Amino acid sequence: MLKRWLNLSKQSPRGWGIAKAMDMLNSSHLAGMSSEAKRCALLMALEAAGTGVEGLIQDAVYQQRLLDQQEEVREAKLRRIEAAMLERNRAVQAELDRLTARHLARLQANLDAIASIRTSSAPGKREKSRNRSA
Repeated sequence: MLKRWLNLSKQSPRGWGIAKAMDMLNSSHLAGMSSEAKRCALLMALEAAGTGVEGLIQDAVYQQRLLDQQEEVREAKLRRIEAAMLERNRAVQAELDRLTARHLARLQANLDAIASIRTSSAPGKREKSRNRSA
C-alpha cells in the first residue's frame, strides 16, 4: 500500500510531492545526519524548489484523496463481483434443488413399484404355502 501511495505521490501535479520529500529524507546522503539536520536540509530543498511545508501537506492530502477514491472504486467493484457470484450460487442451488427433487421422485417411484410388485405377488405366495400345507 505504501509503495502504491509513493508511486501516486511521485506523479504529483505539484512537482515536489510528499514522496519526493520522503525519498530525500531516506537517501544515503542524509543517512548519518541528525533529525534536526535532515529537517533543515529538507526545508532548504523545499525553499530552493519554491514550495514549503504547506505544499507537502497539500500534496499529502491530495494523495490521500486519490487513495480513498481508488479504494472506493475497488470496493464498489468487489461488491459487484460478490453480488454476481452470490446470484450464480443461488442459481446453482436452485438447479441442484430441482435435480434433487426430480431424482428423489424417481427413487420414490422405484420404491413404489417394488412395493406394488410385492403386494401383487403376495397372494400367489399365500396360495402356494396353502397348497403345500394341505
